[in-house]
Amino acid sequence: MYRCSRILCASLLIIAGLGVKAPAAGFPRAWGTSAFGLTNPPPQLTNVIAFDAGPYHNLAVLENRTVVGWGDNTFGKANGSGLTGVIAVAGGANHSLALRQNGRVVAWGDGSATNVPALT
Repeated sequence: MYRCSRILCASLLIIAGLGVKAPAAGFPRAWGTSAFGLTNPPPQLTNVIAFDAGPYHNLAVLENRTVVGWGDNTFGKANGSGLTGVIAVAGGANHSLALRQNGRVVAWGDGSATNVPALT
């Protein structure tokens, strides 16, 4: 479940428990291009259990199974607020996906090229 794709395009998070050193407070670090705020994780980004990155936005699943996104929010692709029961996320170029505990996949962002349904 822990993965980060497109590392060269977006920032990478380091999370405690992955065998790499995290900051003393356990807050994830981000680095890479500072465009769109990719290297500025939001303050509520704690207790991360999964993450992924699109080319210009990042997504994280928190221990409480909610989604936090940051970076470029064109088409609302970084806005996963309101989602619950999430176990995994994936970031695309202009859309995002979440897998819920009930097996349902939810998509949001630009649906013009990918037929992405509305966030529900």
